[in-house]
Amino acid sequence: MIALETVEKKCWGEHGEYGPYRVQGDGLPYFSDVIWDFLERNGLGVEAFAHIYGKLVRRNGEPYTKSRIYQMLRDNSFPTDPHRRWILARLLHIPPLLLGLASLDDLLTKQEEEAGKAEKTRTTRPVTAENISTKRFSLEEYRQILATYWQQHRETTVHGATDDIRGRLRRLEKEILYGEISTKKHGIPLLCGYLMLLANIASDQECYNTSIIYLNQAYALAKEKALYQLQTSILCRRGWAFKERGEQCKRRGDIDAALRDLRFAARDFQEAITFEKKAYPGVNGTVILSLGKVEAELAQTPYDFRQAIKKLDRAEAFVGKKNDEEEIHFIQLNEERYHLDRAAAYLAAPIKIAQSPGDARRELRNAMAATTLPYPRRRQAYGTILKAQSYYLEGDYEEATKTAREALVIAQDINSTINIARIATLYDALKVTDYGKSSIDVAALEIELLKAQQPDLFL
Repeated sequence: MIALETVEKKCWGEHGEYGPYRVQGDGLPYFSDVIWDFLERNGLGVEAFAHIYGKLVRRNGEPYTKSRIYQMLRDNSFPTDPHRRWILARLLHIPPLLLGLASLDDLLTKQEEEAGKAEKTRTTRPVTAENISTKRFSLEEYRQILATYWQQHRETTVHGATDDIRGRLRRLEKEILYGEISTKKHGIPLLCGYLMLLANIASDQECYNTSIIYLNQAYALAKEKALYQLQTSILCRRGWAFKERGEQCKRRGDIDAALRDLRFAARDFQEAITFEKKAYPGVNGTVILSLGKVEAELAQTPYDFRQAIKKLDRAEAFVGKKNDEEEIHFIQLNEERYHLDRAAAYLAAPIKIAQSPGDARRELRNAMAATTLPYPRRRQAYGTILKAQSYYLEGDYEEATKTAREALVIAQDINSTINIARIATLYDALKVTDYGKSSIDVAALEIELLKAQQPDLFL
């Protein structure tokens, strides 16, 4: 065995700024030497590193012991698995050249997403399509099941029930065409309810075009039958889908498309307001609130922003107003929703002078105070993201990162793609700050995001 002091040492980097490290047979530095150096550069002790690294790479999330990390350092026995090496390098800000790479992302293999991933969310066991087609049809049963699915989707998500919902939709269409007269008369509103539910599920998975198609189908049916209350609800939901698609376009850097979708959303909300005298109060209030939030995001001057906030103020009068047939519309303007949307508006203004992170957190505290159990998990994720965004706008990057990681745990638990994407947007903003370029926490957020977005890489 070669004594350590006789092993060649050299410095790496354009200016020899890394090292000196012992040189392995393949010409690369001893990985344990690199780890020791970057633990010191990051001001991270072995015990703290063992805790963070274990939680990020182990399936059970348990930290490594300090003695296990010391053993890896002594024996140069850190894992060679490329995904774990990527985590180590990202976590400690190790340059790719010390791994013999042009980019750290070269360590990761690109995989196509599998369409049939196992769902991580809790849901009722769906009835098979075969059972749906052969079971005796009951309009009342379909109403109750729709209400149950809406409630579950509000509290967590029902992505795993999509096949069952589609099967029921097909059966309902068949019964409306060929079934009893009472079904033909009362089945259309119920059909619209199932289409709106599918649209909501699609939006949560960022499948906005699919969502809009479902809502277009529902709107055509409601318009044909002059169902004004349903038209209002469908226009409101389609406006949400356009707004969220605009968010996606903005994340991709397509600002023109994002603005176009925001205007589409505003148009739908404005059209919905024309049915104000025929629609339910709770739906009307939600439409006004949604329009105010979009106008806040489109505001080009402080005056425009103040006018948008006034619109939000108008919506307060509708808080708590109940709707009939809630199992179909499932649009509730409660106090929690009102304060959440106000918080979002205070953060969304494109002009910095109109942004108000402190006011946003006040509204989030009000939303939390108004929440009743069980806490809607998607709203909880969204509210936590808004809180993280407020800290970012104030320049408190450490608190923004900590809060974003809390939000990611919730969003990943319910498999909410849209909220994971929102956290990824915040991460992109954090990583280019001076804090983000050297922070262990921001690096950990990146790793946790990749595990949420591509879980197959870390099995």
